[in-house]
Amino acid sequence: MKLDSAFQTKADRLEVKMGWQVSGKLWNYKFGEYHLTANKIYGNKQNETTNFWGTKSTIISKHRFYFELSDDQQHANKVEGSIQNDLTALNGLPLSNHLYIGEIGIAKSKRNFLATVTSGDDTTGWKLAVIERSDSPWVGVLTNGTRNIDIIRLLEFEDGSKPEMGMSAGCELRENNEIIGAVQYYGNRYNNNVVWLLKSMDPKEKCFIATVLTALMASAHNGQEAMENALN
Repeated sequence: MKLDSAFQTKADRLEVKMGWQVSGKLWNYKFGEYHLTANKIYGNKQNETTNFWGTKSTIISKHRFYFELSDDQQHANKVEGSIQNDLTALNGLPLSNHLYIGEIGIAKSKRNFLATVTSGDDTTGWKLAVIERSDSPWVGVLTNGTRNIDIIRLLEFEDGSKPEMGMSAGCELRENNEIIGAVQYYGNRYNNNVVWLLKSMDPKEKCFIATVLTALMASAHNGQEAMENALN
């Protein structure tokens, strides 16, 4: 992912191990000293409508998830999140077993991600909101009412290539115009995920930022899986 070079010299680069994904669970993310100690997906709902010819489908899926991320120094944060994916898929009109006319692919996509992030000694919590649409600007913010951290969409990989279907390559977190963390989550989600954490942060703050980046990664992977399912 194309990141500011000055930030990269001041950050720890941590490759993400995905672990196993089982029914009712997120991927078992692990990077550096950070790992999931609790993890579940629940409240899954999906609705699909198709036009008369079967050439256009609208698919709406909703999911809720919970996880706790801990480090090796007894810091931990909890996330409660909800994701809604709205997709419009073009299917093509079959003329025979192997011949189709019309377009095939994703015509429009929208992903809403809302979450709260809390730690054991935090009485207020943080609110996280991301709206990613293929046809309008990205909206991303993280706030506890006092501090505001912008979530900036990144569209290119280091080689200048871009993800398919208008999705993001990843995102970075900026506070007072300083990058404090970033995550790459698109491409081959099994071995192409990377987290960057600003080295100057104290261990508690690093664990918090690592938790937020994990939540953004989990949300993006959910959206990518929804697109793949819509195309199958």
